[in-house]
This record gives sequence, C-alpha cells and structure tokens, in this order.
Amino acid sequence: MKQLLTGVALGLGLSLNAQTVVSSGGETYNNSATVSITIGEPVINTHTGNGGTTSQGFQQGIELVVTSVNDGEVFTYDVFPNPTSNYVILNSKVTGNFSFSLSDAQGRVLLSKQEVVSGTNLHFEKYPTGIYFVNIISDDNKHSQTFKIIRK
Repeated sequence: MKQLLTGVALGLGLSLNAQTVVSSGGETYNNSATVSITIGEPVINTHTGNGGTTSQGFQQGIELVVTSVNDGEVFTYDVFPNPTSNYVILNSKVTGNFSFSLSDAQGRVLLSKQEVVSGTNLHFEKYPTGIYFVNIISDDNKHSQTFKIIRK
C-alpha cells in the first residue's frame, strides 16, 4: 500500500510539473514598427469571436511597411589619425563650413570653434593622454557627428 501511495504521489508530481509553462517575453515599439516576442510558450489556443480572431502561444507574423525614404545629402566627416599624439585633421565630405567642440572623458568642453573649413588641424599637444570627443555640427545645425579620439 505504501508503494502504491508513493507511485500515485510521484505520478501527480510529474503531471503537475508537466503543466508548468515558463515563459518570458517583451515588446518594443517606435513610430514605425512594433516588435513583440515570447519565449517558452508551447501552447496554442485560438479564439474566434465577432470582432476577429486571437491566437495565444506562438507569435503571429509581423508586417513592416516603409513609409518614407530620406534621399537627402549624406553628412559625413573624417577625423584622422586616430589614435594621435599631436593633432587630428577634420575633413568634410560635404561643402560648407561647420563647427566643432572638443570634450574630455568627463564631458568638459575644452575647445569650441565655429566657421571651420575642411582640412582644419585640431592640435592635442597641450592636452594630456586620454580619451577625447570631437563633436562636429553642420553649419545649418541639422546634423552632427561625434568622434572618440585617443590621445597617446
């Protein structure tokens, strides 16, 4: 009798564990798309009603629609050589002036200049070795690029 009760108890324990569904998931969205994920949910239930059909379990397909394409001018700068010991050159691949600021790793602005042209040298001799950031801003203030510079 004791063995029968033990067998029944083990059987119930196994069947209860088999009913456990461990799942996790998440959802993220922006202005153009929503992504939803679910991991570890092997059960599928479909419910149909007057308002439509709802499915639980596996995720349904997602449809992405491109609403616009920006064919505008490419805003690109080069900053080299990097790492550097003396200076870097700020080169523009677009016409027009730009401004820049030089900041240290703590975010303190060390230097700021406006009306800069392509080919400008930014000298680092007076700054100690470390990591710096050069933020370049277009003359119309619509675009910016930040570069991490290593002073050795």
